[in-house]
Amino acid sequence: MNTEHKTQSSNFHQFDLTTFYLAPFLLLAATIAFSLDGDSNFKTGVPGGILTSFAFIAFIFVVLRLMDLVYATLPRFATAMRILMVYCCFVGFTFGLNAVLTAVTEEAYSFWTMPGAAIFPFSGILWPLSLLITGIVCYRNKILPSRLAALLILCGVLFPAGRIPGNEILNYASDLAFIITFISIARYLKAAPASVGNSALATA
Repeated sequence: MNTEHKTQSSNFHQFDLTTFYLAPFLLLAATIAFSLDGDSNFKTGVPGGILTSFAFIAFIFVVLRLMDLVYATLPRFATAMRILMVYCCFVGFTFGLNAVLTAVTEEAYSFWTMPGAAIFPFSGILWPLSLLITGIVCYRNKILPSRLAALLILCGVLFPAGRIPGNEILNYASDLAFIITFISIARYLKAAPASVGNSALATA
């Protein structure tokens, strides 16, 4: 029974490490799709919107695994950030959904005009802010190697720097930073499974 549980746990950990590769590449694909549609502000487009939504679904697994790593050192911070970052991923999903709906409806449409949804556009800044804070915390508490923590901070800076003004060059720079950062973290977690990560899961 215990062996079966360990096998299932190992398979799940392998899956969520795969999302560290999948999520940032989906984000890059979304940027390319929006660029091909002539929209560097990510407001309308079916392919770009769908890819954005799938990217943030994948990022849910990424941030949960990342917070498992932080949990060993700062359990309260990790618990709070899990909630915040999963919410941010939901907001990112709605950005993609809104882009699809805007593209396919004949009249101007906004998902955020629906009751209770108006807060979502203003929540967008929480995603890069949470990455920035996590990077700083990981650096100060030596939870990640300094270069990986610095890359997380860079992601938190570049993401809004490109998306808010619609700067295409910075959008691609941001996506490249995400790819390098999360693939590097995945390799770090895979290389040292006995000493890092999964602390919260191990006690479950």
